[in-house]
Amino acid sequence: MKARLFTLFVLWACTLVQAQAQQSFPYPAIPDTLRSVEQRAGYLSEHYWDNYNFADTLLLKSKEVTEQGFVNFIDILNRFNLDNASKGVAHKDIAQKGITRKDITQQGIAQKDIAQKDIVRKDIARKDITQQGIACFTRKAFSNAAAKERFENLIEHYFEDQLSPVRNDRVYLIFLEEMKNSPCFDETEKERIAFKIKTTNKNLPGDIAINFKFKDENGKEHQLSDYKDQKVILYFYDPDCENCHEVSAWLKQQSIPADIKVLKMIADNHISYMYSLKNMPTIFLLDKKNKVILKDCTAQELIENISTK
Repeated sequence: MKARLFTLFVLWACTLVQAQAQQSFPYPAIPDTLRSVEQRAGYLSEHYWDNYNFADTLLLKSKEVTEQGFVNFIDILNRFNLDNASKGVAHKDIAQKGITRKDITQQGIAQKDIAQKDIVRKDIARKDITQQGIACFTRKAFSNAAAKERFENLIEHYFEDQLSPVRNDRVYLIFLEEMKNSPCFDETEKERIAFKIKTTNKNLPGDIAINFKFKDENGKEHQLSDYKDQKVILYFYDPDCENCHEVSAWLKQQSIPADIKVLKMIADNHISYMYSLKNMPTIFLLDKKNKVILKDCTAQELIENISTK
């Protein structure tokens, strides 16, 4: 197993070297003296930005180098995040799905040149690798005003956009904690970051969804905890939202297994606060114990998940 993992890691490193030649992102050279996958992964996450010039304002604006390099960096961190492995939080494999740059952002960055997903196993998926990588990044990225603004925007976009292929709340929380503790942010900024930490922490994949009371279409009162021993789809919507009706109509055309309960409810102020709703509609998928499987997912992600189980 370790031999296979090492081979996969070498192939991955070669992919990054090829990406450097094609896109000019200055990936670090991993020393040959580091033999284990964990050592090489740790070195890569900590030294990923060593050769990048954060003071170069033209480079900061580059989509092909800076934004693409950042997307790849997030993907690396997602793969080495312990919570992904232990809690089964699925990472979207962009290369396999063929998602292109125009599909994930108006700025157009594809998550390409990333290694095979098989590289990550529980024996090398270490949360400390993710934390160390982010700590090293934040010390450099927020050292000047231009870089700070650029990377703040990228962090927010790729971790908060519902369509982002690298969105991962647990990794996002590590970024936010580092930002909150950084001397590069003033007290007003830290208050805003603290609020984001509070809202992002709610209903994380792998956690039990917050229980709440609601009324069905007949006015009968229920609570979420009543629906156990079966999977549950939570569909929060705004009755005045055109997109909500379009998504709902599309879902009705899909094959949803009969043993999955669909709960559609209007996102009132109480529910919106409790679940930190940002998009309309917002969709959650819960397991038979009300544990979150998918959080704020797209309708397509939902159908893909329940169709493959």
